[in-house]
Amino acid sequence: MKKLIVLLLVMAAALQAAGCGKNVTLTNEQNDLIAEYVAGTMLKYSYDNEWKYAKLNMAQNTDVPKSTSAAQQPSLPVSSSVTTHAGSSTVNTGKTSPLEAMASELGLSNVTVTVKGVSVGDSYPSGQLAIAVPALPGYKVAAVEFNLKNNSDSEVTLNTSSGKVNMKLTVSGNNVTQSASILKNDINGLKGVKLAAKESYTAVAVFQVEESISAQTAGSTLTINSGSTSLGTVTVK
Repeated sequence: MKKLIVLLLVMAAALQAAGCGKNVTLTNEQNDLIAEYVAGTMLKYSYDNEWKYAKLNMAQNTDVPKSTSAAQQPSLPVSSSVTTHAGSSTVNTGKTSPLEAMASELGLSNVTVTVKGVSVGDSYPSGQLAIAVPALPGYKVAAVEFNLKNNSDSEVTLNTSSGKVNMKLTVSGNNVTQSASILKNDINGLKGVKLAAKESYTAVAVFQVEESISAQTAGSTLTINSGSTSLGTVTVK
């Protein structure tokens, strides 16, 4: 905690020094890098954040990991092993597939959503320099990745934070509720993401899966809901 206070004081001093001289204009990329660095440092030294993300639609989903105390909070892993499986969608009984319905509910116009697969490991994304979601004690992080493709001939902006989509991953008969996250590419929290014509973007939904069944995520079923209404299921292979 002392290190965090020192860091904040140094940053405050730097900002004051900058204010005494010439005006400095930062690019969006530079602002993002500074924000990521500060967020990563705060998450590293703060025990107030247990990485227990807010549960989505608590009234509809009750199968969530038990809470842990601050003393049990996992530290950000230096490295992690990751297993990746491919995915395929199952069309519902309506006129659209679950993924098409999800794209509509999220306000993704002219964008096709497909499942890339699921990564299972000690954190997501992996890598010691990344701001990652670490697994809770006794769990693995299962990150279902989606490919968002702009089908139009012009740039689109992805904004999904106002949507009501929530998901549940069924692994070996066990239902796991989707966790919210601060990841910039969380499919439920995309804000102002620019996607050029015909280009693709990888978004993700994260789950905390018990370690004993984490190896069985291949063949698991992803249920997609909008509020309390089911949009259908997607099979993750």
